[in-house]
Amino acid sequence: MPAGAENRFSERYWLTAAIKFASIKSEALGKAMIMNCSEGGAYFEAEADLQPGTPVFIANADDSKFFRAKVIWRRELSRLDIKKFGIGIQYLDPTVAV
Repeated sequence: MPAGAENRFSERYWLTAAIKFASIKSEALGKAMIMNCSEGGAYFEAEADLQPGTPVFIANADDSKFFRAKVIWRRELSRLDIKKFGIGIQYLDPTVAV
């Protein structure tokens, strides 16, 4: 494997699209931008500081699809005056919409 290559089970698709998310522990709906996704998970950027292990629901912008996931990692991003986080999620069951 070349230096810097990732150990992945499925192909990653790069895109930028608006999504909505909600922590299962909260009824508040957050907005985010998904940056890439794969069969097993996704990466999005949001102002919410979701901690690893947090279960979440993810929805596309028109609410036509919902997925259960959990936060695997988060990283604080340096962006001017806006506090943002990069969040990696793993789908809990990528074949079944909620």
